[in-house]
Amino acid sequence: MMRWWVLLCLSIAMFVATVASAQDDDFTNSDPKVVVTKGILKDPEFRVESRKLGFRRDVEMLQWTREEGEYVMRWRDARIPDESFDADHRNPPMPLLRSAIWLSDDATIDGKPVDPAVLMSLGQWIRMRPSFSKVPYRWSRRFEPDGDGMSNSDNPLEPAIGDVRITWSEMFVPTLERQVVFANGMWQLTDSLSIDYATREQLLRQSHQDEARITLNNFLFRFWSWAAMTLFATLLIARIYLNYKKARD
Repeated sequence: MMRWWVLLCLSIAMFVATVASAQDDDFTNSDPKVVVTKGILKDPEFRVESRKLGFRRDVEMLQWTREEGEYVMRWRDARIPDESFDADHRNPPMPLLRSAIWLSDDATIDGKPVDPAVLMSLGQWIRMRPSFSKVPYRWSRRFEPDGDGMSNSDNPLEPAIGDVRITWSEMFVPTLERQVVFANGMWQLTDSLSIDYATREQLLRQSHQDEARITLNNFLFRFWSWAAMTLFATLLIARIYLNYKKARD
């Protein structure tokens, strides 16, 4: 009976070693990667916060522009040149308050830092509706909630030229695979690495080796899981049989 328990212990040890080996593969670019952050990003002007990887404030002004020879009103974050416009369609100066972007400074993949270029290149911006409870009075007296953001329009349903609106967006980075590589102590865009041919070939070979190792680890994980469960079931059945035989004798 002791031999059976020794085999069970060996199986469990091999199973644990396989799991630990699989965890060592985290620093490859062959399997999906998730970018995470623990910090809080803040808009210091409006005291709006976000817990995402990136945070953006868009400041736009309603302006005149020409499209197909007609004057139309469009929201823009920069002043539209109006030198050729008539006197009735001149645009006012842009407000001093401008658009801004804040990026997480503790973004990581598998506990290792991420190059900000990864966030800016692969991040996707999604409009958010923040809480305006902490907006300072100097801004709340000039801007009021309007849809997902704020504006200084007298009538938000009929904004006028020169009206300003402010919106906020959060950055989400999709699950990455083969788009980043761990080099020089951080995760970087694969295409941004300035490496010679030999280094590039080495990274390519490493990628293939990583795939083979991950495949092997997955197989060993399933094998030792099946082996451990089979051995446990066999020991349990043997134990029940021995107890039954002993009771009959």
